[in-house]
Amino acid sequence: MSYNYSESFGFALSQAAGVMKNRVHMALRGVEVTPEQTAVILRLSENRGVSPTVLAEAIAKDKPTTVRILAKLNQKGLISMQESLKDKRSYSVCLTEKGSALQARLIPIVEAVKAQALRDFEPAEIAEFNRLLKKTHRNLA
Repeated sequence: MSYNYSESFGFALSQAAGVMKNRVHMALRGVEVTPEQTAVILRLSENRGVSPTVLAEAIAKDKPTTVRILAKLNQKGLISMQESLKDKRSYSVCLTEKGSALQARLIPIVEAVKAQALRDFEPAEIAEFNRLLKKTHRNLA
């Protein structure tokens, strides 16, 4: 039995994700955050006042990695962390004014990279692509 890894779905998915991450990284030159930090900032704009555990799930990172990202963002004054009213052992994370201002600058940057990645796609293809990626994730989660 022969297997051609370079023609596999996993390789294609990994290759596309890697190129996308590299393009985002290049687009963020001159901005004070990494692609991973950008993901946190953009997720926090959608879900204000979330716990690190919820945030880790939202950005598909483990909790220790997410906590390290949050510590860097906190040092930069981009987020605040407040003790949770529901659970004194936990805290909720919110964007600061500085974080919100940076978030507004980040959206056009990541949207431009997305537009470049999807430039030859029809709207129906984009919708189908997203549906298939989510289905793949559900199958493996």
